[in-house]
Amino acid sequence: MMKIISLISGEFDSPVASYLMYMQGHELEFVHFDSRPFNNQMPIIKSKKSIAAIKKHCMLKDSQKFKLFVIPHDKLLAEFMNKCSLKNIYVLWRRTMMRCAQKQAKRRKAQALLTGDSLGQVASQTLDNMYSINKSISIPIIRPLIGMNKATIIEMSKKIGTHDIAILPSVCCSVSPKHPVTHSNLALIEAEESDINIDEFEDESISRMKTFLI
Repeated sequence: MMKIISLISGEFDSPVASYLMYMQGHELEFVHFDSRPFNNQMPIIKSKKSIAAIKKHCMLKDSQKFKLFVIPHDKLLAEFMNKCSLKNIYVLWRRTMMRCAQKQAKRRKAQALLTGDSLGQVASQTLDNMYSINKSISIPIIRPLIGMNKATIIEMSKKIGTHDIAILPSVCCSVSPKHPVTHSNLALIEAEESDINIDEFEDESISRMKTFLI
């Protein structure tokens, strides 16, 4: 059994991925990245509700709590918008999520990260972009949905009780580019990061982290 840090958004994919790994007997703790003021509070609400739904579906006792760590990403996103090409922002943002999650994994003695990525569904999940994202960290990233289509994932979300949470309305992140890069160049991504004191911003974000028991 592994201890795993699951990156959860409250949409369809990450709760299903989390459920699958929990049912394999692994210990889960969750991280959510708060991008307010670039969106609203709904992603946090949906993440909390999704974790509660997984707990209910698995028939866990009230005394059995999942930990959720909420890490603010407002300053990092603002820095990316000011200094980087907007088309690369999904990959840059995802890389810094992975680094923050890895730092939290090391603090919590977790062996891997978990995401709801499914190959090619969105811009950050093309093969080239996943490669660039993977290269930001050294611990494994588990992607149990990698070969699933969206219809299958949605059906699974209905079975575990997270579907109606995922469809709750929320504001689309205002930093979303119209034409995000789908075939990122790792050297160019790293060059953009070199203009920012990434470690300092990531550590500052983690210092404002809030912990919830669900």
